[in-house]
Amino acid sequence: MIELKLESEIEDFTKKVFKEIESKKTCEELVTIIDNSVTLSKYKLPTDKYPPIKFSVTLEEKEQLKKLFDKDGKFSENIYYESEGVLSKLLYAMAWKNGDLPKLKHIVNGVLHSGKDSIEQETGLVFYQFGKHLINPSIEPIVDQHVLRAFAVENKQFVVSNKSTYSPREQKILIDKYKEWLGSSKIQQELRKEANYMYYIDQVLFATGKAIKNLNARLKHI
Repeated sequence: MIELKLESEIEDFTKKVFKEIESKKTCEELVTIIDNSVTLSKYKLPTDKYPPIKFSVTLEEKEQLKKLFDKDGKFSENIYYESEGVLSKLLYAMAWKNGDLPKLKHIVNGVLHSGKDSIEQETGLVFYQFGKHLINPSIEPIVDQHVLRAFAVENKQFVVSNKSTYSPREQKILIDKYKEWLGSSKIQQELRKEANYMYYIDQVLFATGKAIKNLNARLKHI
């Protein structure tokens, strides 16, 4: 059982989580890492809000995405009229209501620049990486600040365990190293053959990174 109690145990705790991940051969076994830990269970990713994504963006759809923005790089105001189906309109309305339309550009850039290791993307890197995942889900992982925090602690990158966000430079380094790790021999070959295995690793590291963040927040008030 993996638990996190004291600040001095953060690195050891994180190391144990990664060893557990690297020992698992199925997605079902990955789930047990969270279920068998009181600490990780507290910060489990709500799968009702974030279920597995069971689609990817096709090459034809990739070409269609190029039409989403006007010549100034702004999201087209007429696109929701042009889209077919009420779901497209509903999702546009949701993004608009939450003020998230600018984030869509980062996702689209990720889709359009899939397969490129180097691109001048200085902001919205988490959304940019999400776009790369949507067109190539078997290779490109989903990342967020909690996943990056857990990975940073494990790899002793920067002084990051008590940071809530990272600079674009730090994010680029962490994302690249995270992808290297996911594709390395450290991950069991049997596991890498399973569909959505990165989604389940993401769940474990999300809980780990959030546990680290919340522990540090509590310790600041002691």
